[in-house]
Amino acid sequence: MEVSRTTVRAIRERLHAENPHCYYCGRHLRRSRSPTLDHVMPLSKGGESTPENVVLACRRCNGCKSNMTPAEWALVLIRQLEGVMEIVGNMSPALLAD
Repeated sequence: MEVSRTTVRAIRERLHAENPHCYYCGRHLRRSRSPTLDHVMPLSKGGESTPENVVLACRRCNGCKSNMTPAEWALVLIRQLEGVMEIVGNMSPALLAD
């Protein structure tokens, strides 16, 4: 389904007025940075352009999530967190004391 630029602009403005934060990381989004719209369930995986499936996202989160489903992206984030925890676990207790 083709969505006009006017419709996209209206959706972005409505979402920004309701809650000007990235859906994924919570970062405050300024209008001047042109927050992106993201399909929570990607169009390529059966998602639709409906108000329930379209959210504001910062460019970083939208780019990182790409066309992953929420479950796929959660697995990526968990793996990243596990890597960080492994690094922290290998640190000297003296470094962690401060």
